[in-house]
Amino acid sequence: MAFNFVLSQTSPGHKVLVIATDIMRISAVEGTMEMAFAEPSAGSGAVAMLVSDTPVAFQIDPGANGYYGYEVFDTCRPVPDSEAGNVDLSLLSYLDCCENSFKEYQKRVSGADYQSSFHYLAFHTPFGGMVKGAHRSNMRKFKKVPPTVIDADFELRVTPSLTYCQRVGNIMGATTYLALASAIDNGKFDQPKRLGIFFLWIRMFI
Repeated sequence: MAFNFVLSQTSPGHKVLVIATDIMRISAVEGTMEMAFAEPSAGSGAVAMLVSDTPVAFQIDPGANGYYGYEVFDTCRPVPDSEAGNVDLSLLSYLDCCENSFKEYQKRVSGADYQSSFHYLAFHTPFGGMVKGAHRSNMRKFKKVPPTVIDADFELRVTPSLTYCQRVGNIMGATTYLALASAIDNGKFDQPKRLGIFFLWIRMFI
């Protein structure tokens, strides 16, 4: 919404302050669904971004995006400070949406290639293993390369985005922006480079 507000020039020169914040806490109460035994990755935190028509750190490429999604009951929040849900369904829907949102991106961006179009990648990051699985799955499907190539590519293009998320833990929707900040701070930007982002809640590639 912030990007579209700025691009619309409804209020020229104005900026938008976006604050993404959340807490993720797996319920440990007996009988509160399957996520009670999930890998501990919970965290709490916030990311603040200033969006304007004079970007300094990151610039959106208008129209270069791919949307894909569907309704899935993988996670619920029965009370404000506790999560519950279906771990397997959550992981499978993540992989499915990551793959298909990039396919939609390819339809809009001529010549888009999963490996060569993006110098870096930032994903919604509940925990690092989920991101690694999604990247591995996409590399297998889109590039058909051996594991050694996939591992090297992950280290080069994805690892810079994981530093902050590994320190803070899962802060739900805000982890995407935390991964973006981590990629910008830990990547090498001696010149402008393209960075692909996978959002979980909207589940799209830009």
